[in-house]
Amino acid sequence: MNKSNSKILWKVGLIYGLIIIAIIIIIVRIFVLHSYKPIKDNSLQVIIPKRGSIYSSDKKILAISIPYYEIQLSPHHATEKYKKNFGKETEKFKSYEDSVLFFKRVDSLAVFINEIFPQKTYQKYKSDLERGIINKSKYYLLNSKASQSQFAKIQDYCKKRDFLKGKFVLSAKTKYERNYPFENLGKRTIGTTNEIQTTVSDSVLDDFYTFNIKKIKGEAGLEGYFDSLLGGNPGIDFFERISKESWKPLKESKDGADLYSSINIFMQEIIDYELEKQLINTDAEWGTAVLMEVETGKVRAISNLEKITKRDPITKKIIKNKNDSIEYIYSETVNFAAGNASNRKQNSRFPDPGSTFKLASVIVALEDSVVTPETIINTENGEYQFFSDSKKVVDTKKGGYGKITVQQAFEYSSNVGITKMIYSNYRTQRNKFIEGLYKLKLNEPIGIMIPGERSPKIKNVGDASWTAGSFVQIAYGYELENMSPLRLLTLYNAIANNGKMVKPIFADSIVQNKKTTQIFNAEIISAEICSQKTIKSVQKMLEGVVERGTAHRYKSENVKFAGKTGTAQIDYAQLKDKKEMGYYCSFVGYFPVEKPKYSIFVGVYRPRKHGNEGSTVALPIFKRIIDKIISTSPEFYQKINNYNSINIIPTAKKGNFFEINNIYQKFNLLPKHTNFPSSEWVTTKIINDSVVYQEFEISSKSIVPNVCGMCLKDAIPILEERGLKVKIKGKGTVKKQSIKQGAKFTKGTTIILNLSI
Repeated sequence: MNKSNSKILWKVGLIYGLIIIAIIIIIVRIFVLHSYKPIKDNSLQVIIPKRGSIYSSDKKILAISIPYYEIQLSPHHATEKYKKNFGKETEKFKSYEDSVLFFKRVDSLAVFINEIFPQKTYQKYKSDLERGIINKSKYYLLNSKASQSQFAKIQDYCKKRDFLKGKFVLSAKTKYERNYPFENLGKRTIGTTNEIQTTVSDSVLDDFYTFNIKKIKGEAGLEGYFDSLLGGNPGIDFFERISKESWKPLKESKDGADLYSSINIFMQEIIDYELEKQLINTDAEWGTAVLMEVETGKVRAISNLEKITKRDPITKKIIKNKNDSIEYIYSETVNFAAGNASNRKQNSRFPDPGSTFKLASVIVALEDSVVTPETIINTENGEYQFFSDSKKVVDTKKGGYGKITVQQAFEYSSNVGITKMIYSNYRTQRNKFIEGLYKLKLNEPIGIMIPGERSPKIKNVGDASWTAGSFVQIAYGYELENMSPLRLLTLYNAIANNGKMVKPIFADSIVQNKKTTQIFNAEIISAEICSQKTIKSVQKMLEGVVERGTAHRYKSENVKFAGKTGTAQIDYAQLKDKKEMGYYCSFVGYFPVEKPKYSIFVGVYRPRKHGNEGSTVALPIFKRIIDKIISTSPEFYQKINNYNSINIIPTAKKGNFFEINNIYQKFNLLPKHTNFPSSEWVTTKIINDSVVYQEFEISSKSIVPNVCGMCLKDAIPILEERGLKVKIKGKGTVKKQSIKQGAKFTKGTTIILNLSI
């Protein structure tokens, strides 16, 4: 073999050798990495992710998971094979000095732990730690619910004193506690959570494992509806080496997303306060109020309050007052707005809406062209019996309204008028009326973002519960099932939205890792629930209710609103004594009329004081809500641009000439008068944009003068100068005096002055 061939063979051998070495390194590398694979199930733990937060639309925290730590020390790692310590057999330390030093450090550690967690004495901590070392305990639980700062202090202390190098293993399991900063505010809508026991199955390095874990699960409201997004995904707490100094969990957890709800805290506080105030005032069983944006359907505020017994938060015992009477509070227990009835009553059904449902009946009749707003209806004497075996229909006004138009029947909420309108036009085609209601989507669930929504039901011809008079009862809001406040509000909101029906939604957006992943826009249920002609007609009717009808007492000068009052009898068929009759009072409407921004539903169940009608119980809540919103929202302020200023000269009160003239001169409103008034006392008139003084004489000191029209500053000296004693009622200008002008009197006589602004 020549030298050239030998060199070639050497090079080839070298290359093959290097390849073989590389293969061996790769195999060893794979073996090393896989040697960290967990073999036993109990060597794995699940990393529980942090549940996402819920925020209001104005970025206030409504729900948040606050971390806490279960801190453990593993003292059995501290021993190093040395026998005999504290009279018991243990493993050794490297030297006797090491043993003494270590147990001195345990003493100082116990003192420090006691400062952080004073639930036990330092002696108890010390004995527990020493016993753990001697008995080689697997772990010692320091605290099951420590804060992040407490854990950091313990960790820092152990590191500085060299406790974590072969002596102790300090570990902490991160857990989370759900917190609601606003407590009862919107509680049933935000929702609740509960810790449940569940299983998680996953594959880990080609093996399949099942873990038993405790998990926080959303059970109601937004917590329940968005549970999968808020909850995140668990990870596997067993670390895999990816390089010499780099490790990672076999499966990393994914924290839950944050939910930005549609709730506006400012508006929420308004409706919560006003609803609770009226419930207390009327001693009602429960009430609900919802405020929704007309165009988007976003619910900006929702309150559901029920009267419950007040209990001690710790003992849960009923609290009584000084008179040994049970105390009550109003709290969020049930989402009445979604159509859920009270939890405290078995087989309870949601109450019929009553007159607020008349809007649907009128829409159907107008759409079928069987009536117009001007059609005349004879309401008789306010009572009408349609069928011998059915309930008599009665108007609240004794004697009835006589002959009125459909528009007036709606404005006055005439039960006889609306039912006769439906009866006369649909008695031979009753299913057509019901089908008309179905077209308004009133028999379908909305699909709201709150678990537990009940499906509404409007019975039809042929149903088992249908009777001859059912369609008449339905016409004015009875014999309906689960006609929830949100369902009715959606209908009224569609009228405010010119026929477009949108779904009530409770969310603005979803945010994951500070990035918006989903935005919630308006969801259209029906682009046009009826013709524009009908929409315009019922809009005028709803405005008429406030202008001339059952809501006219609360007509506002600040903002025009439209809506309908509702008063429904509760359990009217079952009651033997009608004196025990309860009422469900409601008002539903929108504002401002010119360009509706918000729609509102207010309902109060079984008020016992200060009224039992929608106009006296629910409407005042609605009115106070809109007054507060418009007074604090710049969007409702009228913009005034390019206006011409107008100088209006004010008249002065009857009084002293020199003082009045001085004021006019200071404001450059010099009066034109023919001569200087000879009297000290004058009145003023504005003639041709100028002030003209008119003199008047104060009567002699023996008779009572006329001080009406004067301010107190002038009236009191004049009267007291004559020896009269003055008593004042009210504020402002003197409008009336108890002793007439010109009357004689004796000194010391009391004269009463009535003032008003």
